[in-house]
Amino acid sequence: MVEQIDSMKRKQFAKGVTEIAQVGAIQIFFEPGTGMERVVVGVVGVLQFDVLQFRMESEYGCATTSATCRISSFATSTTPTSTLRS
Repeated sequence: MVEQIDSMKRKQFAKGVTEIAQVGAIQIFFEPGTGMERVVVGVVGVLQFDVLQFRMESEYGCATTSATCRISSFATSTTPTSTLRS
């Protein structure tokens, strides 16, 4: 699970995660009924996750934090990332 540290950076977080997902670097998962403030991301390896965190901070000015989660409680996004709430 990835979320922004500063809640005032919500738009930058949503834009960054969405754009990085559009290029295929990550896959977005979310808790049904929640927004883009906290998302579960699917990555191929640790390096890809490190790249996500680096790009979020350097390109979008949004520091992130991460936590582990139970996968069974989340759903994949069937909505194109361009239409997700920001």
